[in-house]
Amino acid sequence: MKKIALFLVILSALIANAEISIQEKVTQPRDGCTRRSFSILGGTVNYQFNYQLYTNEKTGALTVGDVSTRSIGLGLNYGWYGNGFLRIVINKKPVMAPATTIAHADDSLLFTWPEATLKLRFPENSDRIFGEVVATSGDPLEITFLANPGFKHKRADYVPWISSGKVHQKLSEGMPVIASPWIMAYDEVENPRGIATLVFDPEKIQNYSFSGTEKSSIITIQFKIKESRFRFSLQGIPGNYLDAETLYENFMKNGNKYLEQLQQFQF
Repeated sequence: MKKIALFLVILSALIANAEISIQEKVTQPRDGCTRRSFSILGGTVNYQFNYQLYTNEKTGALTVGDVSTRSIGLGLNYGWYGNGFLRIVINKKPVMAPATTIAHADDSLLFTWPEATLKLRFPENSDRIFGEVVATSGDPLEITFLANPGFKHKRADYVPWISSGKVHQKLSEGMPVIASPWIMAYDEVENPRGIATLVFDPEKIQNYSFSGTEKSSIITIQFKIKESRFRFSLQGIPGNYLDAETLYENFMKNGNKYLEQLQQFQF
């Protein structure tokens, strides 16, 4: 028993001090589709990004993810949309073409297009993902996050909620109010599909809007940015990791600190 206990202690220490790494896997789940998945290893949450490339058999044209969302097609688990959680719009035109390059090294993942770049960083011993979008033209950005929190299946009483600071609002009751530099999107009853959280700098935001109701599990959080560069941090919280109440209390206590960390983060 002592040997087993010692082994568990050593194993826990190794996990706690594990370095972040990114494991890429390429599969072809069906004809005309290639999936590139990026698993973030060594963190406190097992994040996975998916990038699915589709080839039109008749025309040979390439598309990425769910084109109806007009997103970049990069999916994320735990509370975010798996077929495209981020939309980048420059001069009213969304970036939807396949990325020109995709690269990863150590704790970072980089996507580039002619119009923009997206860099994601994964700090050690953290459940946060730090991101930065830059418009190469220098034009102001419009950024939309597509959350998919809450319950796995349709449920009669499924209602997505948005919390920001001391304000809590059902999405079905109008556009939520942003009362702090962070947002939580979740289901009031249970969240086996996960909770989506977002931290941003309010000083960089010109305006914002939300859309989505209980009839659609996809919630869009849209920001019009004052500049050509936008940074954010987000979490996808599995239901077995933190519940909504604990997560909210943590934000109320540490929300301003998380904003400072984002402002000072080195990309």
